Amino acid sequence: MSERLLTADEGTDEEDVEQEGTARVAVVAVGDERHRDAGVGLVALRVLANEALPPQVDLIEAETTFQALVELEGYAHAVVIIAADSGAAPGTVRVYAPSVLESELVSPVSGTGALSLQDALDLGGLAMPVPELHVVCVQPKEVAPGTGLTPEVGAAVIRVVGEVLRLLADLA
Repeated sequence: MSERLLTADEGTDEEDVEQEGTARVAVVAVGDERHRDAGVGLVALRVLANEALPPQVDLIEAETTFQALVELEGYAHAVVIIAADSGAAPGTVRVYAPSVLESELVSPVSGTGALSLQDALDLGGLAMPVPELHVVCVQPKEVAPGTGLTPEVGAAVIRVVGEVLRLLADLA
């Protein structure tokens, strides 16, 4: 199990983030479970909380992209999990590396906040250093008010967890 599962409101202690000799890694799920598939990242994060993760990894829940950005301060690396409309089939999982984020990143769905992740990164970069960022996006089927993931997106959760674990093996 991870060292801790935080909500954006709980925040992180800078002393915890910058442990001597250890590059901290944040896994941040952005979403809103009140909008069906927009909550896919939060579901995946809860699955990750039951995995044996390296001690320098923090799991953080954020309702909006802006909250996620605020939580990244002080981390060397971050993995963001978010529902995003890329026009692909529902449940499609895509991983964006730092080198292609600006040119390829698609917009998050309406249940994850009004600010796109790229806009949040651009704004955040003006105020603080942004960590090396990988983004795991899931194509939603439905983001209307309601609870529970659609079957296509629910089936994608295990692929999301696998991608995050693969990234963490390289980063942590």
